[in-house]
Amino acid sequence: MRRRLGEILVDAGAIDDTQLKQGLEYAAAHRCLLGRALVEMDLITDRRLAGIGGRNRRIPSIE
Repeated sequence: MRRRLGEILVDAGAIDDTQLKQGLEYAAAHRCLLGRALVEMDLITDRRLAGIGGRNRRIPSIE
């Protein structure tokens, strides 16, 4: 079973549970994906999001 992005980010220490809840609320209100919501809220950077997502899927990233 695939893990959800929020769970992956919390487990990686990139965001905490409160930030995840805020991001989910923002995403629902603005009709966008969680990752975009977290970036727009300045809770995570695009680069960090891509790095964590890539590691989870075993995709190498360029630093």
